[in-house]
Amino acid sequence: MKNVTILSDGTDTYPKIDLNKLRVKVLSRLARSNKALTGSQLRYIRQFMGYTVRDLANVLCVSHATVVKWEKKNHDKTMMTYGTEILIKTSLLIELDTSPEKFLKDYSKIVSFGIFEEPSKQLEL
Repeated sequence: MKNVTILSDGTDTYPKIDLNKLRVKVLSRLARSNKALTGSQLRYIRQFMGYTVRDLANVLCVSHATVVKWEKKNHDKTMMTYGTEILIKTSLLIELDTSPEKFLKDYSKIVSFGIFEEPSKQLEL
């Protein structure tokens, strides 16, 4: 952490951290990452956006059980489809109130990642 003020209450010292700034920084990094989302990252994003599991399922046109399954992956990749991942990340950029110019730059970067680091398993018809 850079430029963090250290506070003291007489017995302990601790950093003065703006938790809202930290939250926005973490979410911004998640939105711009070329790595597939993990279950715990998805849960963090969903809660930040104020969605219930059912709300997110409706927005993504998937079942409630699917979102629950993704979130239960915890620190493992959710294995959601590329399109779903792009939708979540671009929605997060919009929620973070990114300027139009920065949004377009970030969006281009996100979609240029292709299928992230490895393809998810998808049902072939």
